[in-house]
Amino acid sequence: MQKSSNPVFKNLEKRADASVVQAATLTGISLKTIILLVFAFGSAIASVIFGLRAVTIPGEGVVFQVESWLLAVLGISFFTSFISVMIANFFPRVAMPFSILYAVGQGAFLGVITAIINAFIPGAAVTALIGVGSIFLVMLVLYTSRAFRVTNKFRKVMFASLIGILLASLVSMVLSLFKIVIIQSYPIAIILTILLIIFGAFMLMLDFDYAERITQHGFPKQYEWIAALGLMVTLVWIYVQVLRLIVLVAGRRE
Repeated sequence: MQKSSNPVFKNLEKRADASVVQAATLTGISLKTIILLVFAFGSAIASVIFGLRAVTIPGEGVVFQVESWLLAVLGISFFTSFISVMIANFFPRVAMPFSILYAVGQGAFLGVITAIINAFIPGAAVTALIGVGSIFLVMLVLYTSRAFRVTNKFRKVMFASLIGILLASLVSMVLSLFKIVIIQSYPIAIILTILLIIFGAFMLMLDFDYAERITQHGFPKQYEWIAALGLMVTLVWIYVQVLRLIVLVAGRRE
């Protein structure tokens, strides 16, 4: 069984339990992915409605006020998202609650960010959602029709690319602490963001492939949550990059 370059799936093959009667199914993975998306959307809507207020100040424009409880939620979600993914990955028995925790946290965070961006760039939220949905459907059709096949070489290239992106992000974060900005050009930033979106789209291929392998190798039912969480992580990645692209393009026009 090949290793996935998505960190959520890396250690699944080590913990298959042949004695479990109920095995994971693609239908189960699909339903649990939908459940996580519902939690994310619900969390996003609740956060915007109850935790975010837009106040118009004469001469200054619109100012957003975030309720203190929401600030606490956003802070906790930011730090627990990565931890939730790791715990769900290494401890399959608690994958369900930690997958839901991840979805709720990311939904609250992205909901607030999206609402603020949408206030200054009308239509940004709908455009981002349509963009992510379109990418998902296109990649799903390409995978299910076998128009694109996931090979060992492809997995290795994606894994190497993921390591490179993570290292580059870490270096950029460290340099930003010293107020050193590597990319200051809008065209370059837009091109890099598009490449990251493409990378996320190909990550979906790996997620589809690995989810299928889970069912083929008879992994326990609880692994459906891990597979769904893996898809959720990739969708969040693509959404963030699409939203960033919208902001960059709007900024370029101004």
